[in-house]
Amino acid sequence: MHRLWHSGAWIDRGDYGYLQRSNHVKANRDMGKKIPLIAWPCDRRVSRPLVEGGFKTVFPSRKVWEQKGSPQHDDSVVVCYTDGSRHDGSTGAAAVISWNGEKTTLRIPLGASATVFQAEVLAIRHAADALRHVPTGTRIVIYSDSKSAIQALKTWNYMTLLVGECFQSLKALATERTLELVWIPAHVGFEGNEEADEVAKEAAGMTVYGPEPIVPVAMASVRSAIRVKAAEQHTDMWRSYNGARQTKELIDVPSMRVSNYLVTLCRQDLRLFTQVITGHSTLRGHLHRMRKADSDVCPFCEVGRETSLHLLGRCDCFLTTRLDVLESQTLSAAEVRVIKPASLLKFIKCSGRFTLDTQ
Repeated sequence: MHRLWHSGAWIDRGDYGYLQRSNHVKANRDMGKKIPLIAWPCDRRVSRPLVEGGFKTVFPSRKVWEQKGSPQHDDSVVVCYTDGSRHDGSTGAAAVISWNGEKTTLRIPLGASATVFQAEVLAIRHAADALRHVPTGTRIVIYSDSKSAIQALKTWNYMTLLVGECFQSLKALATERTLELVWIPAHVGFEGNEEADEVAKEAAGMTVYGPEPIVPVAMASVRSAIRVKAAEQHTDMWRSYNGARQTKELIDVPSMRVSNYLVTLCRQDLRLFTQVITGHSTLRGHLHRMRKADSDVCPFCEVGRETSLHLLGRCDCFLTTRLDVLESQTLSAAEVRVIKPASLLKFIKCSGRFTLDTQ
């Protein structure tokens, strides 16, 4: 919906049709009210112009840069270093231009919403616009330490609005001039690049006057804002939900770290981990509750109810394995919650507790 809306292809009928229940359209609208970023102008994807830019992109390897050192040019060549920076929640772009012994510095504050990639692209664009007065036939070399920005200007697939505008500026500059866009490694002591980096940091710290956003919001920022809001809602629902008592004992709040790990597991390991974390396993505590066992006492240590927490942190029969794998003889619920899922699964498998059930 967000993509269609910003591309002008969304048809808003002002209602939700005949459906009385919540649907995806209503969910998207409600989300838009909670995340103002969604309504801001978007740096959406557009088709790349099917023409050559007229400029050359160069990607020397780090080894080549180590061998030849800092770039050297005579005064007849226009040399420009560009950079983008984000500091204390604000973004800035900069360009340092040298020609005929004179130096020009551009500082472009971009506010809080711009990304570093956008700053890198805008630094190149502003440099290109500032060099339009250079006489025809002049050789111009623009150095940038952002490979992604240069590759975005080189690609024949798609571009964002800002990359497209930068492409057009470079195309106009390259008319009757020799223009090269060269990647240079960052933070290796090259004077021009280091100076551009310092100026970009200064630009990021400058006060921005006017409403945000200064530039259209990147799709990556929109997706990130939606993920953050969804995570907040998930956490609120988790904490307000009265069920999942056993799972909440071992998982404090929903975690993307745990989720990202679980999706990498094979079906057997995922089933084993889920059974232990939720308590819906062949441990005696659960079987007794389901009336599938005569007692809920641990059959190994015969001390206490056999639950997931008992297995992971308390049963003395698995003390040696727990010490080897989890580096502790006993664990409380709070201590179990901070252990990496991979370590917990390793302990579960090394304990052999569920292998014994099948024998």
